[in-house]
Parts: sequence; C-alpha cells; structure tokens
Amino acid sequence: MSLAMDNLALVHEIAIDPNFSVSEIPKNPIEAAVKENMYRAYWDILSEDLRKDPPDHGHAFNLLMEIKQTILEDVLSPAHVRLRAEVDSVLDENALRSKMEQNCLDVRGIGRFIVDLLGRLCAPERDPIVEKLRHEEGIVELIKGIFGLIDIMKNDLTNYTISQNRDVVEEYSAQFEYKEFLKYLDKFPDGSVMTKEWLK
Repeated sequence: MSLAMDNLALVHEIAIDPNFSVSEIPKNPIEAAVKENMYRAYWDILSEDLRKDPPDHGHAFNLLMEIKQTILEDVLSPAHVRLRAEVDSVLDENALRSKMEQNCLDVRGIGRFIVDLLGRLCAPERDPIVEKLRHEEGIVELIKGIFGLIDIMKNDLTNYTISQNRDVVEEYSAQFEYKEFLKYLDKFPDGSVMTKEWLK
C-alpha cells in the first residue's frame, strides 16, 4: 500500500472511530517475537558489561544520552525551560563522560532522577509504573523500564493530541479523502467506472 493510501486510511480511521488510539504493540506476532529477541540480546550485553570488574559503563552512558535526547525532543515542550535546563545539567554529556572514564558514573542515581522527572510529567494512570521504577534496584531493569515508560508517555501524548484535534480531523477528512481519490483516479482512470458500477 502506498504512503498516500496509508495516510488516507489513518485519517479515515481517526475520523470515524471515536475510540481510535495509537498503540506500540506490534500486530504481527513474528514482528513482536523478533523485536523481543533483539531487545533481550541488547539488554543481556548491557548486563554483562555492568558485571565486569570494573564495570563497563559505555553502553549505559550511550543509553543515558539517548534517554536525554528523547526527553528533550519528544517529552518536553519548548515551554519546559526549567526542566530542560535541569535535564541538561544532570545529563551533561561531558560531565558524565568524565565520570565514566573515572569509573564513578552513578547510573542508578541518574536513573532515579530520570524516573522522578518522568513521574512529574506523565499521566496519573502511569503512577504505578513510576512507583515500581523508583524501587527498582537493577540498573538494567531500571533503564529498560525508563525506555518503556517513555514509549508509553509518547503514546499518551499522541493519543491526547489526536483526541484534542479530532474535530479538525473529522472536518477535513472528507476533503482529504476526496483529494486522494482524485489522485487515485489520475493513475487509474477506470476506477471511476468500477466505483459507478459498485454504486448501482
């Protein structure tokens, strides 16, 4: 299916389904299994690195930087000036790299800061996840949980945006579908004949 048809289907679905929401759960079981195995392998490598003596924090550092970038780009809005400054300060790349090189990077402490920050920003129904992460002792599970919570928050934000703009989507859905149908007819002129036959 073309991108235009995918977009058409998505707009149509949002317009007609008042309960439409975005989900990160793969619908294809094979895709889900592959994704799960890839993640498991990645987390196993991180776990092995942290068990080394001294611990190798290279992967953990990279993950913290990825979390920082995701928070700044996808979670915080430009209006969150103070929180952005706080994230930049606590997750300062140069400072954390220096601590990592001195083998004194407190991944758990930084993880707790991130969990507390996300706890201030997420929907109240996510509080049990936040609370569980606050008591998580394992670094791998903590980082994994942070990524999971961020994904949930991004979905929540997307679904909130959709719900707030549903009227606009409904208003323009018919126009969009009509325009896309005309594009389709340009490529497949017999489509109108088939449509007329179908309507009879």
